Amino acid sequence: MGDEEDIPGEDLASVIRGQNGAPVADALMGCSFYRDDPDDLATIAQCDRGSGRLSLQFPTGATRVANLASGYVLLTPALRAALEAAITPAQREEKRARASITAYGFTGAIEQQDIDPLLSAIGSAQAGVVPQIDERRPALRLAEKYGAERVVAKLASAWVDADPAKVLPDVLITLLSALRHSGRSSEALARSEILRTPGLGLSPSEERVLFTERAALLADRYEQTRTPEFLAEARKAASRSWANGPSEHCSHVFERLKKLERESKA
Repeated sequence: MGDEEDIPGEDLASVIRGQNGAPVADALMGCSFYRDDPDDLATIAQCDRGSGRLSLQFPTGATRVANLASGYVLLTPALRAALEAAITPAQREEKRARASITAYGFTGAIEQQDIDPLLSAIGSAQAGVVPQIDERRPALRLAEKYGAERVVAKLASAWVDADPAKVLPDVLITLLSALRHSGRSSEALARSEILRTPGLGLSPSEERVLFTERAALLADRYEQTRTPEFLAEARKAASRSWANGPSEHCSHVFERLKKLERESKA
């Protein structure tokens, strides 16, 4: 095998079973097929569309039966053209959509029903437009489902930056967490400074979550710098969170702060 490009037989098997699969099955005739060793090539003599069953001819004259999905096929110009022609407009559009999602940074197999809302979220982020909350929240869940923290932060920060004077609690909660867990705690702390602005109109539950996150970020900064002011601010933020109702997360932050305070006095 030289520099020829191959394609998984599993991908071809699904195509030949489709409504436009007959020309692809025909184009497979004469193509080279291999299973484990790309230098152990056989020529496809027959292909059954329904089962994906291949009849193979080896250079030695030996024949063998194999399943198309069990190996790889070397692409020829004719096979490439048949594959391109077999793609329906809907499949072509889906392929473009998946490519856009991948280019933004999301990886893995995106479920069919999640393509459009995820693509819409990416489009709004790139355009600097903040979606309504009933679109935002499902989009943030999808971002967390398919993206690493850095990609989640990329999407959330685009929405935050689209209207810096306005606090979007749901987006800010996601952003601070994503930044912190992707190793960007300094940026997360800077983003949390907006919480010092009075009259933000946060609900008790939003304030509880956001100030717990800010307390944890301030504790991170104290551990990095050993500057007492950060430890004092962390306790204020944790107390502000606790005033809106206890939470397990805030309780853990308090325990951490107590430990740091004891260490600072030792």
